[in-house]
Amino acid sequence: MKTLKRILWIASLFFVYLIVKEAVMLYSALLNINEYFAYSMIGVLAFVLIWFVILPMIRMFTFRAIFSPVDKQTQIQKSMERRNKHLRLLLTARDVELEPRSEPDEEYKYLLTKIQPSLNEIRKRYVSQLFISTSVSQNGFLDAVLILSASVNMIKDIFSTYNGRVSNRYLFVILRKVYLSVAIGGSEGVEYAVNELMTKLGSDTIKSIPFVNVVSASLTDGFVNAVLLTRVALITENYCKMIYIDRDRDLFPGTKTIIDTTKSIVKGSMDLFKRPEVFGEKKTNILKKWLNRDKEQI
Repeated sequence: MKTLKRILWIASLFFVYLIVKEAVMLYSALLNINEYFAYSMIGVLAFVLIWFVILPMIRMFTFRAIFSPVDKQTQIQKSMERRNKHLRLLLTARDVELEPRSEPDEEYKYLLTKIQPSLNEIRKRYVSQLFISTSVSQNGFLDAVLILSASVNMIKDIFSTYNGRVSNRYLFVILRKVYLSVAIGGSEGVEYAVNELMTKLGSDTIKSIPFVNVVSASLTDGFVNAVLLTRVALITENYCKMIYIDRDRDLFPGTKTIIDTTKSIVKGSMDLFKRPEVFGEKKTNILKKWLNRDKEQI
């Protein structure tokens, strides 16, 4: 497992190189259009990074670090009581009706069920937005910016829901997951693989319609980015929920859980691409067949 992680981190450096290359190509294309237009786009990008990445990240560190998992069983009771008091006051201030619970562990589970709907809504909003935006985007650098912005703001909103965060140690672990998501999603390696697969295995009908090639690859790219963001969301939630961890692997959800959660979120957005009024009835019917084929393969 450690060897696989090392390989992944080494590969991520190559992915970052591809993202930088995409950024240079995008800047060159804008420069060919108009010099001032290219400078304006740099200014817009700088504003986006400051407003949607740097400021939310600063906001993260303003929350108190009271939701970090403890590594000693003797600390469980104290940590649970502190969390119960914090969550009860927080939910009461938000006008959430609460019932008394006699046992601390029962109360903690009960309070988590009250805060879970807000977390589900945050996850749904950011994952669906990222799926649509990166499906439309045709540039790896833009995908990387979108993934980074969505991840940072989503984590910030999760901490805001708890009105607290994990310790700097665990926050660094979460941000490493964000880095890998940006590197993998921004490199567009998945979209390239899908294009190659469709070229080799696609039927004559599919290959004769470039539109379907582009849309299918873009949807797959968007779905993978959504999966990566869902993984970050679930890991962040687990870090905030779990009081004691015996091993770090317990905090990471299974692949099936991540994919199923993502599918349930993006299903409505995926259905938009199957409507005849969007792309025409003939193209939509062909696209439906290809999308269904993709689902069976996944």
